[in-house]
Amino acid sequence: EIALIENVQRENLNPIEEARAYELLQTRYGYTQDKLAKRMGKSRSAIANNVRLLALPEDVQQMVQDGKLTVGHVRPMLSIDVPEWQSHFAQEVYQCNLSVRDVEKMVKKALDEGQVSWQDERILFQNKQKYKKLPSELRVLQDQLAERLSTKVNIKKNRDGSGKLVIEYYSEEDLKRLFDALQGDFY
Repeated sequence: EIALIENVQRENLNPIEEARAYELLQTRYGYTQDKLAKRMGKSRSAIANNVRLLALPEDVQQMVQDGKLTVGHVRPMLSIDVPEWQSHFAQEVYQCNLSVRDVEKMVKKALDEGQVSWQDERILFQNKQKYKKLPSELRVLQDQLAERLSTKVNIKKNRDGSGKLVIEYYSEEDLKRLFDALQGDFY
């Protein structure tokens, strides 16, 4: 554990390697984002944002590792959780040498239209309404939950005020960690 922490602090890691190290510290050694942030000398949001990169498809993560795309290029892509879209879009961003600002504009346009076109292929989002922006108060709550739980959290609001709260986990051990974080002893 100490060796891993020292290596993360010393080594010149790319953002994906750093995110994997943070995730390992959280899952294997039970670090919360707060505790990890203090240990690393970073803000909790920096840790959370870095770990969120692991939600991207492997090919997009590889492009970040290879230096083809920056974190600034791929972070806007996290707002839509369609892996095929993220992969195709990352290729277009790289091939066209787009700026981060261009990526942000394209993501906004894709969210508004409910589809993205790439070369001769068009990917339609299954439910355009799903990708409409949440009200700001729910977006803040969603981000706070994601930070506190160190995992992807999605809030879906219905017109009548009801909705769903979806908390993702990636292994049985991760599920148990989430229960502990929610102050539950269910196992």
